[in-house]
Amino acid sequence: MPGEIQTHKTDPSVVVSSPAEFEVGADVALKVKVTCESGCDLKDEVVRVLAQDGTVVKEVKLTTHEGTVSQTDEFMVKMPPKVGANMWKVVFPASEKAGVKHEEGSAPLAFIVKPHATSLAVLDAPDPVAIGADFKIKVGVKCSHGCKLSGRDIEVYDVRGEKVASGRVGDIQSAKPASLWVAEVTAKGPVSEGRYRWTVRFLKSDLEPPHEGTFRTFDFGVGGATECLVTVEVTDNETKAPVPAATVLLRPTLYRGYAYSSTTNDGGVARLSVDKEEYQLYVAGGGKEYFRPIVNVEGNMTFKVEIITRDRPPWEW
Repeated sequence: MPGEIQTHKTDPSVVVSSPAEFEVGADVALKVKVTCESGCDLKDEVVRVLAQDGTVVKEVKLTTHEGTVSQTDEFMVKMPPKVGANMWKVVFPASEKAGVKHEEGSAPLAFIVKPHATSLAVLDAPDPVAIGADFKIKVGVKCSHGCKLSGRDIEVYDVRGEKVASGRVGDIQSAKPASLWVAEVTAKGPVSEGRYRWTVRFLKSDLEPPHEGTFRTFDFGVGGATECLVTVEVTDNETKAPVPAATVLLRPTLYRGYAYSSTTNDGGVARLSVDKEEYQLYVAGGGKEYFRPIVNVEGNMTFKVEIITRDRPPWEW
């Protein structure tokens, strides 16, 4: 009959570009598709993303049509600030145009909000340490969203799970690796010689937004007091600039299960306390290396090395 309004059903669906678990405050890409049973072109109609309490999170237009499906361009929504399960909803509101009424349609959008992830690195730990002596380790921690982590606790546990040291993350971020918040922790070495594996933990804290804790293990040897101080100054063979955060390793040529290691500071300098002995010297940083098969240490010594690009492992040099 003339003037009779046709009613068409609609069926929205949500395309999520990632898994259904997201971190607090994360921007998540969505795309909404709306199917009309009669194949109507619904371009320029709106769809709404509603939060659990019914508030509108986003309102976007359908922009393309093909076959029976109209859809939006990809758009972003921000995850809520609280951790836990959420049930949002995508709604195509009822509309009437040119004698055709499209019924309201909706689709669920279920997801879980989780705390920000953190990662931890042991940037500098002596190896070996003297029996029963105090030693320092430098630890860096990072948030997956770049949050400031200064003032938070770092704890160190021995192989039995007992806490042996603790410290606070400082206000300074490391240059290399980038964006790590750094803590320096002093611990006392074990009273017996051998190899040990301890654990460093960044504790789950009361930060807002919430953050997960994390941990990292590190190995070190324990031996008697050392006799010599070896200083290694590392520069890049092309730029001649000091190389920070380079790994420096002195391994006895008569290998006995341990090696002395350290990391260069911002000035490209590393210092190692070692025994009088013959060593292999290996340095690596910034994708470049240096290897010297025999270094005879008979007292306090300084080595100036330039790291270069190698196309084969050091044991084949």
